[in-house]
Amino acid sequence: MASQNNVHIPDNLLSAMSVAAQAEGKTADEVLAEAARRYLAHKELDDLVESGRTHAERVGRTPAEAVTTVRDIRRGR
Repeated sequence: MASQNNVHIPDNLLSAMSVAAQAEGKTADEVLAEAARRYLAHKELDDLVESGRTHAERVGRTPAEAVTTVRDIRRGR
């Protein structure tokens, strides 16, 4: 069960979010939770890309080789 929290959101953003939630048949809480999950997933991906860039630089690879670098990190190299 989720705990109740207070979050301060600008009025115009809260209004737009409430309209969108109602149009989708969701509660404002559901939309806010989905937004938070998406934000965290996006941040995780950004952090992974940055880790790949840092690793690529450390091992002398170019930014174009970032995909290979990410695979290497996942394989523990």
